[in-house]
Amino acid sequence: ITPGESSTIFIAPNYPYPCTSLQNYILSKNSNQYANVSVLGLTEGNRNINIIEITDTDYNNSEKFKVFIIAGQHVSGEEQGVWNSNGIIDFLLNETNPTANKIRQDYIFKIIPLVDPDSSAMGRGRYGYNWLDPNRQWNFPNPNNFLSINLTKNEIASFDPDLFIDLHGMISNSDNQLYYPSSSNNNEVGIMNNISSYWLETGSRVAQSTIGLASVAIDNEYDILSLTIETSISRTSSTGVR
Repeated sequence: ITPGESSTIFIAPNYPYPCTSLQNYILSKNSNQYANVSVLGLTEGNRNINIIEITDTDYNNSEKFKVFIIAGQHVSGEEQGVWNSNGIIDFLLNETNPTANKIRQDYIFKIIPLVDPDSSAMGRGRYGYNWLDPNRQWNFPNPNNFLSINLTKNEIASFDPDLFIDLHGMISNSDNQLYYPSSSNNNEVGIMNNISSYWLETGSRVAQSTIGLASVAIDNEYDILSLTIETSISRTSSTGVR
């Protein structure tokens, strides 16, 4: 800032995660022996949608538990989801941690850290390339307006995971929230009860969700155990800070 001259100042209420930083981060993991980074496809704005697969291929993949994770920055103001996905990736690729080693032997992870690069790059809060909210379009996404959602759902159908997780940011600065679809079957409810008990012990909240979130759509269409996890710290919105 130069005294006497007008300046534009940008204030970030949440620690930002630029689209270019994520691209560089995810590509840097391709040299890890347990990671395979690829491009799922292109967005309406011609930006790459990166996906990373993590597992230990020395062990039989056909017998592994499969997990598909997306970071909910298809609402670009919810950077917490991307930061959390980075923490998950860093942990899973840790070659000196015995727990991470065991998980790679028994699990296959597919992770999309940034579902909507357009919204993130253009700084549009919860709106995407066409000024529509992608976070409410998972049930019947228009193939022309929501390329990232359609590409992600096709990949999920092909991968057929045992668990789907959608990471978001929480409006409140003090709470974390776990959502699971109200349509969950009896077996899923039993698993959810175990997860919920642990989640509640941390002081976080648990609720059923019936709105058009990714986890609800995936549960309904593919009968896959699906969760939405929101982590706290204030975030931006289309109208400013909440």
